[in-house]
Amino acid sequence: MPSSSPLLRATFAVSVLALAGAAYAIGRSGAAPTAPTPVAPAPAPAPAAGIVADAGEIADGGSFYYGRVANRLTPPTRIDGGLFSERVDECTTGCPIGMRMIEGTEAFAHGANAVHSVGETLDALADAAERVDAAFAETLRAVRKEQAVWTAPQAPRTRRVFSLGMPRPDYGPDAAMVVYCAYDHCDPIFDANRVEDCPSGGSHTLIARIERTTPAGRTIVAGLVEVEVRPTPGSPGAEVTAGPAAMPVMMVVAPVYMHFGAGRRGRVKGLFLDANGTIFAFDADRAPRPIPTTPEMRSAFERVLRRA
Repeated sequence: MPSSSPLLRATFAVSVLALAGAAYAIGRSGAAPTAPTPVAPAPAPAPAAGIVADAGEIADGGSFYYGRVANRLTPPTRIDGGLFSERVDECTTGCPIGMRMIEGTEAFAHGANAVHSVGETLDALADAAERVDAAFAETLRAVRKEQAVWTAPQAPRTRRVFSLGMPRPDYGPDAAMVVYCAYDHCDPIFDANRVEDCPSGGSHTLIARIERTTPAGRTIVAGLVEVEVRPTPGSPGAEVTAGPAAMPVMMVVAPVYMHFGAGRRGRVKGLFLDANGTIFAFDADRAPRPIPTTPEMRSAFERVLRRA
């Protein structure tokens, strides 16, 4: 859609995400709000320069979503996800549409295994990013240290692994979003109706990619990795409102970011890959800023994106 204005494209993208968010949230409220009508055909970003088409790493089970949630190799055609949680009362009524609850001992085993398996790829990314973005590498290692104790039988906070796939026509035909998040901080959706207080602190590792499937395979269109160490009482932290500059980052993971980005934010660092193949860094405000990259870092980043 080369002749359309940036405002028109942005308006359509927000419309698509509003539709998706309404569908995802309908189980929580029992009725969806009236969704806006799309105003233009879906834009189709150009394939990312320098991003290698998948050569089997996703298809052979490297992707947590395809290997443990979807149990198929075809891309999602609807909202399709799973929540792996220690709790046995995560969601009994009003659950988000398309989400399956895998609770208790079995869920904990899958979650702990995912944190270990995906974590090895994250460790390689921290090493590769050290000279490019030391703050990201340091925060990633801090989160990995916190999540290393997920093998313990008990923990002060609920441990969850969230995995979801859904079509993303706003990125063009045959595009889909795949999200993975391992976290043990409060979730404003699943913890909304708890009688007990949700403990402060915790951390998350959020991985999201936009992929396009063609007969030749899967190509990564865009993606991000975000890590956060949540504040505890007395430690620095504040609620952060994302401004217009954050839209490219927020677009990738919308509408599920509400699970991970609400409330007081602590130490937040992330990497973002746009549709042109450029890698950016971002903080709690999610505004991307260009950073230098190395072939090793790009390769490590792409491997992490494929693990979602």
